[in-house]
Amino acid sequence: MWWLLTLAALALAWPLDLFHLPPARSGLDWLANSPWARALAAAVLLLYFGLALAPALHCRCRPHRRLKYAPAVSYLHFLLPVSPQERRWWLLLSLTAGVCEELMFRGFLLHFLTGQMAGGLSLTLAGAWLLISLAFGLGHSYQGVAGVLRTTLAGLMFGLLALLAGSLLLPMLLHVLIDAAVLWLYHPQQDHPQAAARLIAGCNPRQAYAPEEIPAT
Repeated sequence: MWWLLTLAALALAWPLDLFHLPPARSGLDWLANSPWARALAAAVLLLYFGLALAPALHCRCRPHRRLKYAPAVSYLHFLLPVSPQERRWWLLLSLTAGVCEELMFRGFLLHFLTGQMAGGLSLTLAGAWLLISLAFGLGHSYQGVAGVLRTTLAGLMFGLLALLAGSLLLPMLLHVLIDAAVLWLYHPQQDHPQAAARLIAGCNPRQAYAPEEIPAT
């Protein structure tokens, strides 16, 4: 469905290039014209994405550390991949989210809301950035209030990165990497084989782990 929606967005926007963002204008002149502001924004982005990927890289180098990070992803157990087949599908899901969500939110919607497309609105670039980030967060409401707040912040960071880079390619790449990195953080077949077997059999994720299998925090 996401790929169909993205293809439709590309067709509707044609010949507009959704991969490249409009130049910074009203409301974001400070970002476009100040080297110090751009340097500060770049530092914030480096810190944010570094922190986002660090746990997965840590677990990749030291797999036994997954038990330490397990509580951080427990709220997502209902959708995380368990079986080898699910883990392979997760890679496609990560690619889909990275490409399609960036094109739809930071591409199509940003161009539409800033008046770059026929029939679009005429919000400032800053206003569109904030509104799209909120919409991105609300689109993840199935993760609960905390998930909405986390993904709204992620939307702000992906949007800021796209504005700084002037392109969606880097946000797409990082979006794919962050989603795919879950595979290094969560591997119940290795860490909790009994719980993994119950999950694969269709057990409720909230009831899959026996008390002795719940990792200590």
